[in-house]
Amino acid sequence: MKLTLTDARNAAGRYGLQKRLSAVLLLILLILGLLSCGRSEGTGETSDTVTDKISETGGEDKVNISESAKKEWVLASSRAEMRIRAGDTGFSVESLCALEDKYNWISAAVKETALVSSVIDEETGSTVNLNWRYEKGVLEEGSEHLSLTLYFCDSNSMLTYTARFRCLKKSETFEVCGAYANNSARNARINISSVFALSFSADEPIKAWTFKKQSGEAEGYNQFPGSGHYITDFSDGMTEVRVETNVNQDWGGNGYIPIVYYTLGDLRGLYTAVEWSSCAIYARQEGDVINERVALSPSRTFSTVLAANGNLEIPTVYLGIYNGDIEIGSNQFKRWFFENKSPASLKEDPEEPLTQMAMQQPLGTMSDMGVQSVQWDYGWWAEDGFAEYEGSWELRSQAVRNDLMTYYSCLTMEKFGKLVTRSYNMNFTVYALLHDTQDRNGRPTADAGEFNSIQHPDWFCNRRIAEKMGRSADLGNEECVKYLKTAMSDFFNKNHIGTWRSDFEPICRSSDLKNRHDANGTDVQYWCSVGFYDLLGYLHENVKPFRYECCSSGGSLKDYATLKYATVINCEDSYNYLSLRMNFYDTSYCIPPAQIQLNCSMEPFCRESKWFYLPGKVNMEESELTSAAKDYGMRSILVGVPYITNSTPLDENGRLAFGMNDYISRYFNLYNEKIKPLVKYGDLYHILPRPNGEDWDGVMYSDADSQSEIKGAVFLFKPSSAEGMTKTVILRGLDEETSYSVCFEDRTEQNTVMTGKELMTYGLTVNISEDLGSEIIWIIA
Repeated sequence: MKLTLTDARNAAGRYGLQKRLSAVLLLILLILGLLSCGRSEGTGETSDTVTDKISETGGEDKVNISESAKKEWVLASSRAEMRIRAGDTGFSVESLCALEDKYNWISAAVKETALVSSVIDEETGSTVNLNWRYEKGVLEEGSEHLSLTLYFCDSNSMLTYTARFRCLKKSETFEVCGAYANNSARNARINISSVFALSFSADEPIKAWTFKKQSGEAEGYNQFPGSGHYITDFSDGMTEVRVETNVNQDWGGNGYIPIVYYTLGDLRGLYTAVEWSSCAIYARQEGDVINERVALSPSRTFSTVLAANGNLEIPTVYLGIYNGDIEIGSNQFKRWFFENKSPASLKEDPEEPLTQMAMQQPLGTMSDMGVQSVQWDYGWWAEDGFAEYEGSWELRSQAVRNDLMTYYSCLTMEKFGKLVTRSYNMNFTVYALLHDTQDRNGRPTADAGEFNSIQHPDWFCNRRIAEKMGRSADLGNEECVKYLKTAMSDFFNKNHIGTWRSDFEPICRSSDLKNRHDANGTDVQYWCSVGFYDLLGYLHENVKPFRYECCSSGGSLKDYATLKYATVINCEDSYNYLSLRMNFYDTSYCIPPAQIQLNCSMEPFCRESKWFYLPGKVNMEESELTSAAKDYGMRSILVGVPYITNSTPLDENGRLAFGMNDYISRYFNLYNEKIKPLVKYGDLYHILPRPNGEDWDGVMYSDADSQSEIKGAVFLFKPSSAEGMTKTVILRGLDEETSYSVCFEDRTEQNTVMTGKELMTYGLTVNISEDLGSEIIWIIA
């Protein structure tokens, strides 16, 4: 039984109806009671206005339900406990502790999550004050979960609010969400400053870890200064942390991944994350207490119209605690998210996550190379120009048509898709945009399908992600979303397309239109996100198989709402192996590595290419450098989900230049056979500092309980001679008592046998004599 915002929304709507029906029922019972007074004697007993009720439901997940007007509630898993208090104007988290050591994070000065105090009648413009009253709580206990729903009602019965809390019985992570319901026949404007509040403190200074999205390229790589992740020390009594995230497609302008880890040394930690695309987490230290609040908009004040008899869903906040350092805490969170939130197909399909390559070799060749997904990139719909026919998903590219005819004797996308999926058992990924359809002259046209601003001017806002591109679709418009559901599902099913790859602002950052949102309002990103996730949910249900590959000018949508639907999400848009590795280092603290796609061009690590990139100083023979750089570059993308883009030229035999067919074959097959299970199910440890192009860097996967003999893998990169030939690395996540065979992929003379305790206490000493080098080290038991 999963907690969803729809659950909370429906509960709010049902509760509003329940209140109206209850009033009628109470009147009927009162009349019947008065009529019966003269005919029977009373018992003399009285009862509370709201009594405790316990009921039981059947099914596979047997649920016990208790209902009460009490204000103090406890959600306790086998690992953690949260105490919640309901007041008339909101609710508060009174304690949050791990059961292992009973350490309570919550301070004495508790902040309440306050409900809005008033709304504005849209018809009259007058302010309507809300007099909230807490009504009851309902606790549900299933075989694997606990959930609590608190019900609040305005005394005028105009609005109701439901707050819902949930946890798994074997988890340290709690979920909190809610919904406002307008039970009146009048539209009401609602202004919300925050949707969740928490107050906590500790005996020692707390540090906050925050992470930039870095959608275009890694900070510190080229264009953008910075370190990618930031550690803020709450020690001076006045510190503030601001984590703001949005859907903006600017390379460096989309803020942070919406999560904060609060660490207390290496002893324990707490994390807050938000399951939404546009939101903010603010934490401010006031004396010894840190007051945190979650806002629905980066602008802090969110304003929207709550439609008559409509609902406003409050996105889910994740709240978790852990014992240990940031590596343990982040692995705990990512494991919980992967198991409970990531798309089911990613977890259930043993081939996932799929290796991918842009269409630049024959299908049979790519299949033999270990490529599992074939991708068509931007422009297959265009005759010969940029930004033409972006909203018309019809094959027009003569170059693509020529290739289909030459190599596969087919002229249609449908026949090619069938060939990919049925004859070669590969996935077909297609790039498709949600843009207005324009002709070759850049003018909107109605001659290439219905998705255009001539027939539907209210479907497309005034926002263009780039000059000359078609205007972005406004998914706040429900009719637009309805059309896309049918049109896109028909398109994908007909052409055997298993993956939709988006780009260039699928969620509007701004819009001059008024629909569910205001024109140029603070609610544009919220309602366009609602429409986008509604569309993705429909495609998951109605296209089989379906995968969503999220590219939005790189990694602009690194957020947990998108990750619920995205099998993989683009890490960034630089295509450079070093920037990708730097970015992955930061992103992998927040997002399961099996969902981080590393889209890389091969030319930056090919010595023969004019685009060859070498950040550090090296002194090596030409042939030695050529080989080492290719190994180094390919291994850089194996730490996540590898994807080779289409920038590499072909040689005279039609193969990829620079001998890259052989390198892709070696490393993609190695990934599929050995590395993928670790990326998918293992814990990731950042065993060396963030890559900088000069010093050694590396990460490690471990899965000590794996049924495979491979219990871990260490990826090491030496970009220059700056730190010398030798590095000792402390490994993590192994069993202390187990004796492990440590096997080097290249330098087999360094193979050894060590216990888990030795590897995690004294470390493994590695020698890479070349100035530029890399290594994969297998941990086998």
